[in-house]
Amino acid sequence: MDDVAGELVRRANRTIELFSDISKIDFGFNRQSVEWIEGYIERMRERADFNDGTWNGLIDTLGSFVGQCILARAGGSWALADDDRGWGILLPSDTFAFPINKVAKQFRSGLAEGESILGFYDLCVDRLAQRRP
Repeated sequence: MDDVAGELVRRANRTIELFSDISKIDFGFNRQSVEWIEGYIERMRERADFNDGTWNGLIDTLGSFVGQCILARAGGSWALADDDRGWGILLPSDTFAFPINKVAKQFRSGLAEGESILGFYDLCVDRLAQRRP
């Protein structure tokens, strides 16, 4: 496994360690956990110190987690896109999805502006992963 892909997986696993106790759900690589993280992002957006520049590491970590949730359900792998879009998940349908970017968009704009990581997860596993290349 590439060093970057390995780090993304480690971050995703760390997310489980961080949130298992406080989420009070069966927190793991599943849809219910993505839904919980979506609510967590919205709660963080409401904090007074939200835009203080300390969120980048959290965005990467949560994006890695959402990516692993998609991979657990749909298959595929972490891969570097050839067109400067960075790291994403390459689904079995040869479609790229970029969960870290989507988490960043939800942090930036929120659910009120239509940025839902749960909707992104559903799209990836229910439609994008099923497309024929």
